[in-house]
Amino acid sequence: MLLVENDYTIVRFDAHKKRLHATAKVITPEVSYNDDVWKQLNIDLLHLIETHKPITMLLDSTEFDYIVSPTLQIWYAQEIAQKIYIAGVERIAVVMSPNFVVNLATEQLVEEIEDRKVITTFFGNIDAAVDWLNS
Repeated sequence: MLLVENDYTIVRFDAHKKRLHATAKVITPEVSYNDDVWKQLNIDLLHLIETHKPITMLLDSTEFDYIVSPTLQIWYAQEIAQKIYIAGVERIAVVMSPNFVVNLATEQLVEEIEDRKVITTFFGNIDAAVDWLNS
């Protein structure tokens, strides 16, 4: 079921699998992407998680090309991560961007979470991520 489609992302929910699937869209010059947008997208995603209660999440970051700053990483760890766990998410599969610096920032974001209760694993392709979530 399609939950959200905007300039930045597509979010779907599979009620049968209890899986939320978020796909980052290609950012074009016409679309402004900044820290405030990134924060709001995560707040909106958290609301969807709290509403639909997925057990697993598939985050397709293949087209994600925004470097999350250390300040945003800390914000995410403090304001979002624990609430995802409280909402019932057990595992998150992240399909990485081909951009090395973006990947490094994403991995640092996960490492910034002190009490990681949600298992988060990174993948190079969506098939491997889906296989892991289905196992």
